[in-house]
Amino acid sequence: MLAAVLVLATGCSHPLATPRSGHTATSLPDGDVLVVGGSNSYPGIDRVGRYDARRGRWRAAASLPEGLEAHGATALLDGRVLVVGGYGADVEHRTEVLVYDPRSDRWQAVAPMKQPRSYHLVTRLLDGRVLVVSGHDSSIPPELYDPRHDTWTPVTAPPEPLEQATLTVLRDGRVLAVGQAVSLLYDPREDRWRATGPMLQPRGQHTATLLPNGRVLAIGGRSIIDGSLSGEVLATTELYEPRGDRWLPGPRLDEGRSGHTATLVGGVLVIAGGMPSGWGEQKPLRSAERLELRRGRWSTATIGRRRTDHTATALPDGSVLLVGGRTEMIVNKWNLRWSRTLPLRGDLGRAARREISAAIDPELGARGVRAP
Repeated sequence: MLAAVLVLATGCSHPLATPRSGHTATSLPDGDVLVVGGSNSYPGIDRVGRYDARRGRWRAAASLPEGLEAHGATALLDGRVLVVGGYGADVEHRTEVLVYDPRSDRWQAVAPMKQPRSYHLVTRLLDGRVLVVSGHDSSIPPELYDPRHDTWTPVTAPPEPLEQATLTVLRDGRVLAVGQAVSLLYDPREDRWRATGPMLQPRGQHTATLLPNGRVLAIGGRSIIDGSLSGEVLATTELYEPRGDRWLPGPRLDEGRSGHTATLVGGVLVIAGGMPSGWGEQKPLRSAERLELRRGRWSTATIGRRRTDHTATALPDGSVLLVGGRTEMIVNKWNLRWSRTLPLRGDLGRAARREISAAIDPELGARGVRAP
C-alpha cells in the first residue's frame, strides 16, 4: 500500500500516516481533502486523514466508529461528507451510512440503505440527492438518498447490470453510466433509464470525466471480450456527445492503462498510474499523462512510484493529491515532473483530428487548430 503524494511541479509531500487502498478521498468546502477507510495488512481502517491544502500537511480527523473499506463517499451540498456501505473486519456488506461534519469533526449515523452493498457507485445529483448503484452484486437495486429528509428511496433498476462501471452527472442533471458493453442514461426526474448510442470500444476499469464543454471523455480501461474483461489494456479514449447522443473518437494515450485516475484541474486533465496490459505479475505504471484541453496537446510525466487503485483529488492551487493505492510496500515522498510535449496521436485524418480538438474544447475548432 502507498501513502499520499502531493503532485506539484516543484513541491514535495507530507505522507499520510497510514498507507492504504480501497479508501475514498473527498474535497471539503475549504479545499481540504478527507481520506476515509481503506485496507492495509488487515481489512478495514478506522483512521481518517485530513489534508490541509493551504499548509500542505496531514492531520488526523475523528476516527470511524469501526474500520471500513470498499465503501462509497460524496460531498453533500452543505459541505458534509456522506459515507455509504462497504465492509470491515467481519467482511459483512453493510447498509450503514455515516455523515462527517468537517466543522465539528464529528461522525453521525443517518438512515441506513435498504440493501447492503460494497464496491458500489455513488454520485451526488444536481438537486443534492445521492444516487447509489450496483455493488458487490450487480443485481442489487439502486437507491436514492435525500439528505433533507434523511430517507432512502428505491429507484428503477438499469435494464442491464452495471459492472466495472462509472457514473458521470451531465450538465442537464442526467447521469451517464458506462461499463463493459453498457452505456446508459438515467433521468432522476423521470426515474427512467435508456440506452445511449453504442460506444466505439466496450471497456471496463476506465475513467469517465465531464469536460467543461459538457461532453464526457472515457479513458483507457480493459477491452471486453465475450462479455468479460480481457487482458488487453486500451490506449484509446472516446467522447460522449449528449446533444447528438453519440460517441466520438478521442485522442490516444501515450500508453494503455486501467485502474488509473483522471482529474480535471482547470483546463488540464491529469491521468495518473494504473496497470499495463496483461494479467499476473504485472507492475503498476509509474507514469502520468496530461492533456491540455484548449491546446489539444499531451505531456508525459513520472510519479516517482508505481501505483494503481489510488485516489486523485484536485486542490485549490491547481495541483493534484494522489493518495494510497497498490504497489511495492514502500512509503516515501515524491513529486511529479512533466516531460516533453507530445501531439495528439492516432490513425486519424486532418479533419478528424480537428473534430477531436473541437470536441475537447469548442474554441479549438473555431481557432482552426492544425493537426500535427
